[in-house]
Amino acid sequence: MMALRVIRTVPRRNLYLPPVRMVSWEEKQYWLQMSKTQDVYPKQTQNKTDHFSEFGPLLSPAVFKTGHVKDNFTGRDSDGGGQTWGDNSEIAAPPLDQIAAESPSSRLSNSAAGELLPTTSYLGVSLLNPSRPNTTDVDMIHPADIFKIGHIRNPSIPSVSKVLAATKSEESKAALARWEKEKIAVLGLEGFKQLKADTFARGHTLHDILETYMQTKQLPKASDVPDSVSKRHLVSISQTVRQFDRPLLLESAVIHPECNYHGIVDCVAMVGDTLALVDWKTSEKVKNNSAALFDNPLQVAAYMGAINRDERYNRLGNLTKGAVVVVYNSGYPAMVHMFNTQQMEMYWEQWCHRLQMFQD
Repeated sequence: MMALRVIRTVPRRNLYLPPVRMVSWEEKQYWLQMSKTQDVYPKQTQNKTDHFSEFGPLLSPAVFKTGHVKDNFTGRDSDGGGQTWGDNSEIAAPPLDQIAAESPSSRLSNSAAGELLPTTSYLGVSLLNPSRPNTTDVDMIHPADIFKIGHIRNPSIPSVSKVLAATKSEESKAALARWEKEKIAVLGLEGFKQLKADTFARGHTLHDILETYMQTKQLPKASDVPDSVSKRHLVSISQTVRQFDRPLLLESAVIHPECNYHGIVDCVAMVGDTLALVDWKTSEKVKNNSAALFDNPLQVAAYMGAINRDERYNRLGNLTKGAVVVVYNSGYPAMVHMFNTQQMEMYWEQWCHRLQMFQD
């Protein structure tokens, strides 16, 4: 008798694999170079100074938790969200909805045609210039005509950074002092001074890399960047920067003729399909939401208000959207925080309060 063979079927198990992150060519080159020059798996016996020198302060795993990313242009809410000294020790700004409730004069008005109308700010000056159109024809400006106006120093006109630093809350100033004390305890006074010098130098390197990319669409090779932290900045921006295109302004000076302050605008370019004023920042901590940016959005609003009033930029019309791009010292992928017109109006109101505090 023929024996019957029993075939046993085993149910297939569904495998839930995590998504694979795309790795850019620049990032591959960076890790390849690192593998040739040092152990890519650090020894567990590293002391605090070694870790700080290589990666910055020791970070809690909690800083890498990400929430739902907010889409500021569709109105969806979020669950979560230049080297500013003490960026991890300031006092967070209030939520936008709270600002709106406390600042009714900063809300946008609509005309019968549905166009944006400039609203009066705390200082009596609106973010938008009523004599300019609210749209910009990006095709009107040839790449050879990108705005790059040099800054002429005038001690009687304060910078945006100076105003924000001078008007921090007492809590923020105390937190910054504690942050500096902790760094000095780890590095010593001379080491801390060197850290500051290195940080500013790395900021210049990053801005040079980004300015070159915006004009040529080319990033340098990791092997061409000598500083280890600047290499990680390159890794951080290698994918994020691809969404920026058609720059109209790069590293250009701006002065607000009525409010009497000045600044250097990093970039005005297309972010996806949106024209925005862009400010590049570096950070040791991951910043998932606008509250974690502290005064950075106010800085963008100050630049926007100035560029909308500075006659040298009349061809740009009214800029109404802003972006803060956070580039990470660890090489963690850079994050783009976009702000729509209503949000920029709210931050403009806050900036005007701070400016009046400074002037008083």
